Amino acid sequence: MAEEVMIRGRVTLVDDQPSLIPSVPDGVEGRTDCAVKMTGAQLPFIGDHVTVRGSLSGQEITVMSWEQDRQRLSWEERSQSTGVDQATLQQIRDSRPKEWEIVGSGAARTATGGKVMTLHVVRATREVSDWVARQPEGSVVVYSFIRDSSLGEILLA
Repeated sequence: MAEEVMIRGRVTLVDDQPSLIPSVPDGVEGRTDCAVKMTGAQLPFIGDHVTVRGSLSGQEITVMSWEQDRQRLSWEERSQSTGVDQATLQQIRDSRPKEWEIVGSGAARTATGGKVMTLHVVRATREVSDWVARQPEGSVVVYSFIRDSSLGEILLA
């Protein structure tokens, strides 16, 4: 059954077919193991970083629309929040469900010296959004490759 989703990624060829893989910061190897093949009349160009809206069935999306990403992804952006201390950050890490497929994770330092967990998930769902909402304010930033169309591009605690 197809579902409407948004995918933010880089366009590449996988098995000679235009596909999306997660956008990752420069210097980080791309994840072709979770590639989503694209079909449709108007597809973005190979190498473009885009956000695509479409109908997902399995690992194939029928593209309804897309737009070029204006800002490159960085997992080390400084948060404007105060963040949390190291012990709280570890508790947050330990509370993340282990079955979530992760592209990458880490911790960013805020301007005031606190810590913020950065997490890039393959699929952001209502479960991920609910988990983020339970975390201390300013403690988590979640980026997603595929997200339900009802969710925002970045989830913030």
